[in-house]
Amino acid sequence: MTPSTEGDNSFAENSIIMTKFPLNNAAQWVEAFGSPLYVYDAKTIRGQYFRMKQAFDPTIDVGIHYACKALNNLTVLRLMRRLGAGLDAVSLGEIELGLRAGFRPDQILYTPNGVGIYEIKEAVEIGVQINIDNLETLEEFANEFGSTVPVCVRINPVILIQNLVYPSIKSAIFIVSFTIWGFMYMDYTCIRVQIF
Repeated sequence: MTPSTEGDNSFAENSIIMTKFPLNNAAQWVEAFGSPLYVYDAKTIRGQYFRMKQAFDPTIDVGIHYACKALNNLTVLRLMRRLGAGLDAVSLGEIELGLRAGFRPDQILYTPNGVGIYEIKEAVEIGVQINIDNLETLEEFANEFGSTVPVCVRINPVILIQNLVYPSIKSAIFIVSFTIWGFMYMDYTCIRVQIF
């Protein structure tokens, strides 16, 4: 936020700019809409979405899912839906917000962390895509649904990097906190994954 250097530096007399979005009437907006007041720039959001979309080869069908936990404002969620994004939800409440914002159940990817199978059953009944990130939940899911319900599995391949100081030493990078590590071996009725 960069205040204007003109005037006596009082809020009402200054033009405040956040990114490229002028807030000349901020005091009037607060008066009209109340405080606290959050203002989001749809043009910037659109620009960032398409910047990300265009970073991929256009011949590849890439689906971008907006993480509801980043900002669950219904207007922003509706904008993301209109742009073509899916929604990543981590709770039944976020699924409900997504549905209220107009996302179809098949546009919502549910990635719960540490919930019981009962909550996952509710999400399956709603019709959202299920994304599982740990072996225990994957086993419960397989026992409950067998191969009748599709499931996504979040896997973190262990990445070995070259140590520039000691080239003969390889180091593994573990970046995410919720995932199935690539060096784990899973053998279930509906899934078989082995990544090294």
